[in-house]
Order: sequence, then C-alpha cells, then structure tokens
Amino acid sequence: AEILETTKVVPRVVQLDELIEKTPAEWIPGNFGSLQKRMDALEAWLWEQPEDVICCIGHSQFFKAMLKLDFKFDNCDVWQVRLDRNDGKDEKKDGEAEDESNTSPYPNLPPQWTGLKRLFQIVPETEAESSS
Repeated sequence: AEILETTKVVPRVVQLDELIEKTPAEWIPGNFGSLQKRMDALEAWLWEQPEDVICCIGHSQFFKAMLKLDFKFDNCDVWQVRLDRNDGKDEKKDGEAEDESNTSPYPNLPPQWTGLKRLFQIVPETEAESSS
C-alpha cells in the first residue's frame, strides 16, 4: 500500500513484447525455451530501468511461470513483488525488522523475487452478493 500512496505520476509507458500471452508453441509440454527467454529478457530489462517502482501488466500464465507459482493470478489482480539484486539476501541493518520475504507463503519463488503479496482483487458481483 505504501507504493500506491507514494507513486503519484506515471512518467512513461513502455510496451514490451516479452509480456505478451504465451504463444501456442509455448503451451506444448517440454517447449519452455522461448518462454524462458522472454522471462529472462524481462528481468534483464527491469534491471536496466532507473525507476524504483515499475508496474508490469501482462498475462497470468507468464507471471505464474516467471515466479514459479503453483497458481495463476486472477483477472485484474494487482500484485506487488520486489526484484532483489542480492537474491533475497539483504543484510539486516540494526533495529530493522525481519524481512517478510523470509517467511513467504510462496516457497518456490525464485530468490531474486521477494515480498510477493496481493494488493487488490476484483470480487465478482455474484460472490460479493452471496457473502453479504
């Protein structure tokens, strides 16, 4: 939530081919190479950016594969995750709280990705009505 409160302006928007939906060939079991290249290219692109906060919009299957999740994001979900140059091994400064990424509920998350959490979820009207 702190990111949403501090980020007021979007200075630029970039469309990346790496974030397209999985191609038909990438759905074939054992044909993971082109998807892996796209995931590596996105990660390399992210490292090169000067911003501290970057919003990536893409397809859930891409993020499921990149983050090694056993589920896919729901449509229109907003998730936060940090790309950590130290592969999740930041040194704790005196008086600093333990990093929540060390107790992540997502044990398969690659070490360079930390702190995955859902910030926003659309609840379909039928579900919202039945829970009232």
